[in-house]
Amino acid sequence: MRIIVAASIKGGVGKTSTAVFLAQALVAQGRSVLAIDCDHNNNLTDFFLRDVDPQTLQARNVYNVLSGQMNPTEAVFPLASGPAVLPATPTLVRAAAELGQDPGALLRFPAALRWRPRFADRGYEAKRTRTTCCAARSQKPSRGF
Repeated sequence: MRIIVAASIKGGVGKTSTAVFLAQALVAQGRSVLAIDCDHNNNLTDFFLRDVDPQTLQARNVYNVLSGQMNPTEAVFPLASGPAVLPATPTLVRAAAELGQDPGALLRFPAALRWRPRFADRGYEAKRTRTTCCAARSQKPSRGF
């Protein structure tokens, strides 16, 4: 299991592009990947989930996980030919102000991502795409031995 983070304080350096192409390359190698979009500009989400209804994305996204309204497993969108995606929406921008008032929230998110028993059977790992939160992990699917 590996955690891969695409992070930089500066914008426009290719964090999302790196995360998108790395996720696709890992999937092409037979690895299971979960891409977590933690950028309120939600470009990674737009790339992978452009055909998903905006109201559906608003109901199931990383903000809802961070704010404790939803379990990560409920917010993930599995894709038939790509990584699973935990999307972001512009409402994520509210998280900094709201989470600043709730110090426990930043502790709940990593704990919530310890859903491995549920996802381990599918080979899921997590993929970080932004400096604010999240992680990238990949693992080869079990071959049955």
